[in-house]
Amino acid sequence: MQKERLAFLRIGALFSGGKDSVYAMNLLNLSGNEIACLISLIPESADSMLFHVPFTEQIDTLAEAFGLPLVKVTAAQDELFSLKRALKKAIEKHSINAVCTGAIASDYQRMRISMVAEELGLRVFSPLWHKSQEKILLEETGFMNFILVTATSEGISRAVLGKSFQPDDAGKIIQQKVLSNKAFEGGEAESLALDSPMHKKKIQLTDTLSRSDSEFEHYLSGKAILVDKK
Repeated sequence: MQKERLAFLRIGALFSGGKDSVYAMNLLNLSGNEIACLISLIPESADSMLFHVPFTEQIDTLAEAFGLPLVKVTAAQDELFSLKRALKKAIEKHSINAVCTGAIASDYQRMRISMVAEELGLRVFSPLWHKSQEKILLEETGFMNFILVTATSEGISRAVLGKSFQPDDAGKIIQQKVLSNKAFEGGEAESLALDSPMHKKKIQLTDTLSRSDSEFEHYLSGKAILVDKK
């Protein structure tokens, strides 16, 4: 990513705890930009098309791992109104003037976030936008530690849930012809980032349970705790 002179920017990172939002804000941080706060929207509906759902009930713990302030808003039926409320809150509390997203290819997601952000005078940064999904998955696998917590597509087995995602796992996913979104942006799987350069503490899952609702619907639950980095 080309390093911009962003000394006057304070970036609010849209944060779900998943790999893409964590990778995106790490990239901006490594380019010398300030991440002023994390912004999380907690969907009321498990069918939200705009916001990540898994483990959002533990978002406070996930955010605490970064040592950054968290702006948390419940996303009601009108998700755009909820997003606007969250961004306004981040502006008022943390003086942000830019927002970071982990969007990769979803016009639905990116256009709506951009529309609300620009209405509030915020610049929008999406460092993963339109990059090769195969390349993103391989980069993320080498950059940080993450696990899959849901798998809802043919080609992703229940056995991979909860395991640290490795380059071999990425290679198998990339070879799967049935998966059109190799980085899972289409909801084929959901992830949880356990460690990255920006993490002040690592996240560990305890009391894990997995279940299968059908042949291609697998879910992992557990309690997120923080552990010191060595």
